[in-house]
Amino acid sequence: MLRVVIDTNVYVDWLNRGRHEELLFRHDTVKYLSAVVLMELRAGALSRRDRRLLRRLETAFERAGRILTPSRVVFAEAGDALRRLQAERGYNVGASHSTTNDVLIALSARSLGAAVVTQNERDYRAIQAVRPFRLVITPSERGRLDPAADQRGSRSLARITHDHRTGSCRTPGTTRRNGRERPSDLKDRLAI
Repeated sequence: MLRVVIDTNVYVDWLNRGRHEELLFRHDTVKYLSAVVLMELRAGALSRRDRRLLRRLETAFERAGRILTPSRVVFAEAGDALRRLQAERGYNVGASHSTTNDVLIALSARSLGAAVVTQNERDYRAIQAVRPFRLVITPSERGRLDPAADQRGSRSLARITHDHRTGSCRTPGTTRRNGRERPSDLKDRLAI
């Protein structure tokens, strides 16, 4: 089975618009939740409802023993990769925590032989160029939101947005989720 670590932006699209369910709910993959992704999601979960949903997500992965925390070795490799991104690719890692977070996610996944699933092709391809790891790019529909979707749905979730410059997530407003119910047991639904 394919092991995957799903990036923050994919979860954000799922939470806001119900996208990527075919990926998140596939039974032929072994999914891990990066502690770095969890941090980014929690930083943006401003509403009580979002925090409750993230606690359920975290609990599901924790019960399965699939929360991936960077080791000392991963941190050391990340330092080398960040130095190379600056020297070879012109990245200014001091200006953005997002690059550091992405490197930690990529190298943690690499330590398991897992693929990173993301929409952030630019940054992850740069990381891959200095430290090879498995990568799956999933399409993004930025700018193609259906304005009527907010009117059709029956569940309201705070909209979480992921800022690649700062590595943070935020929840400025509310949106609806196409009338679909959230799974009562995320562990079973996510096939963890």
